[in-house]
Amino acid sequence: MTKQEIIKLAKQMGEDLADLHSGDTLSALWPFTPNDLSHYLGKEFCRDLLNTFRELKKKDYSNKEIARLFEHPTLVTTYLTYLNDSDLSNEERFELANQIFEVLKVVRKDPYCKGKLNILQDSFVDKSLFSKDFMKDISLTNKISFLLFMYLELIYPTSMRLGYSFHGPYEEKGERYWVKDYFHLKNPFIKEIKDFPYDQITIVEKISTNPKVDFFNHLLKIPLKKASKVLVNGKEIRNLENFLKELEENIRTIINKLSKKTRKEWLIFFAHGLYYSFYPLKKELNKKFEIPQETLKRIKEEEYYFKTPQNEKDSKKISKDFLSKVIFEGFCKAFGVEC
Repeated sequence: MTKQEIIKLAKQMGEDLADLHSGDTLSALWPFTPNDLSHYLGKEFCRDLLNTFRELKKKDYSNKEIARLFEHPTLVTTYLTYLNDSDLSNEERFELANQIFEVLKVVRKDPYCKGKLNILQDSFVDKSLFSKDFMKDISLTNKISFLLFMYLELIYPTSMRLGYSFHGPYEEKGERYWVKDYFHLKNPFIKEIKDFPYDQITIVEKISTNPKVDFFNHLLKIPLKKASKVLVNGKEIRNLENFLKELEENIRTIINKLSKKTRKEWLIFFAHGLYYSFYPLKKELNKKFEIPQETLKRIKEEEYYFKTPQNEKDSKKISKDFLSKVIFEGFCKAFGVEC
């Protein structure tokens, strides 16, 4: 991408996030804000991610091959929010941002979701999902979706896109399909969730109206559904009532395990999830999973970076225009370009 193209995209991203968050208050964000995550994790994470991309490119991996290593590569949009607190030079920031955009170009038909749809390239879509039986009663599927969202908010607080990808719609034999992938639901490097019985859950829905999503894969408009089905770890589930009960029990177990964590413990927990999200790339390079010691030291030794207001009177509502401008300027800085 050229620098002008990146500036244009930064403006779109500012508008997308302003639409999503205008009117929010800081006290609504739990257990920490995106600024907290970037402050504590951004420096080493961005350096590690850039070096990993460089090593893969040095070994002649194509952008498409790199995208496939992620399995669900649209999660890379989340990484852009960490650039502001990196120690990368402007040239390195531009390089890392551009590499992330190059991954999106080979994955999405509309890389920046300007049309508010997240349609993946054919080679990243399993069309067999659309050929099996669907259930007309969508009530249980809706409950499963709700529970999964709650679970992702628990294990990836403020960064749920590290665990889901909503994409489509896809036209097949006169029908429209919308795919909701929930992934990285368990993590072998986090003791509390390493034994969670489901690694990936996919919900496929027949729809009659189109959804809307933004660049970051936030769901802006829910489509009207006609039928659906659920696959767990790749296997279709027919008895959704039993599965719903099992899912609820397993999530309740995780909640009990995590309920007494302090904010700093949450940060360490989340760091393991963030680094796990690009672990397949490290594994491809025969490198082990690890959180940098500098990151762990910063979390453990620094005073808590950002104190969330205790009540609504302590924080002001944020206007959409102001928020859009601030986010736009922040992304320009993060990407190493002048607005």
